Amino acid sequence: MTTNDPTGIQSVIAGNFHTDEAGLYELAVSPWQVVITPQDKTFEYRSDHLVSPGITINWGRYAARCTIQGLAPADRCVFAVFAGKRTRTSLWNTPRHQQGIIVVMAGAIDVVVGAGEEPFEVHVNLALLNKYLPAEKISILKACANKHLLRTSDSDRIQLAGYFGALLQRGLQHPEFFSSPATQHQFEQDIVLNLGKFIQVNKQDAPIARSHIRQQGLKRALDYLRSSPANKTSLALLKKQAMMSERSLQYAFKESIGVTTPSISN
Repeated sequence: MTTNDPTGIQSVIAGNFHTDEAGLYELAVSPWQVVITPQDKTFEYRSDHLVSPGITINWGRYAARCTIQGLAPADRCVFAVFAGKRTRTSLWNTPRHQQGIIVVMAGAIDVVVGAGEEPFEVHVNLALLNKYLPAEKISILKACANKHLLRTSDSDRIQLAGYFGALLQRGLQHPEFFSSPATQHQFEQDIVLNLGKFIQVNKQDAPIARSHIRQQGLKRALDYLRSSPANKTSLALLKKQAMMSERSLQYAFKESIGVTTPSISN
């Protein structure tokens, strides 16, 4: 969990946090609403963080095995990147991180963090994701978040962890690097685009991801039909609004409501 809420921050801030009290941890990770239960006798948590208006990079270190349960905030997406090939952390009783990057959006969480774990947690405002990533990647990401997993190879995951580690160290050692507004915007854009490289349709998740993409396109098409006069609607405009091909749009209508696209002229 991150130890900083970026709400109201107007610059990039570097810092660290240390506590041996579970209650202080729960207060520090706001706006996350969590209860942490140490499974060992001693609890200790340390973190280094880099916080901008829209992104937080947090490198947390858990000395004891803990269970973390609660609710994630609704306005951001969290990517948990583990550098090691083998760890003892699980999400909903499943070691997802060994297959890629853990992804959490709004909703309940149930995590068991192993003693000695040091994940990089990257909290990204949803508005930034929508600003810098195409709609198709957002749809894929949401489909992956439903499974709490963005599949990547071990080498890609370790490389991404190294990228965040280097960025965090730069911020801690040279905070002046992020002092200008232009640098701050570049900081956020680069992080989103780097994450975007890993948001792809995996063979195992392809049917779910493609169905999610079709449903998002169908929603855009239906919203357009509801708001447009019938005599102003054309198939070309409908495809443009849905951001889909005619074939995919027809499949989406058939999949959801049992009919192909409404009878409208080109």
